[in-house]
Amino acid sequence: MIEEKKKKKILTLFFFAFCCIYPTAVAIEAITVTIHIIIDLPPSSEITRTDCIGEEWKLKPGEHFRITRWPDRQYICKAENGSKKGSWLAFDPFRDFLHEDVFWLVREVGFYFSYDQSNWKKTNGWQN
Repeated sequence: MIEEKKKKKILTLFFFAFCCIYPTAVAIEAITVTIHIIIDLPPSSEITRTDCIGEEWKLKPGEHFRITRWPDRQYICKAENGSKKGSWLAFDPFRDFLHEDVFWLVREVGFYFSYDQSNWKKTNGWQN
């Protein structure tokens, strides 16, 4: 009888723990943002050196790179392609509020922004 009560208490505790922890984990997963960087340069272009959020990558034309982060601050990306340099505000919590994905296209004439990969808006150009 006592053993049965202990089992019920343990099961009840597990149930409450699951009910409290699982929604929190789901909420945390739901509030991340993915920043997509797509290198849309001609195949003959040099490798583009990209520095986003303190991490550096060398990306080839045609590559699509993803970074998932908390949407709690602004994230700035920088790129170098040969002698050209540029930067852009990859994520802004006020501008990108409620968007799970932010897309960036790196082209010969500059950097383009989109939420849906259909409607692109040029934000910055390259500097020599």
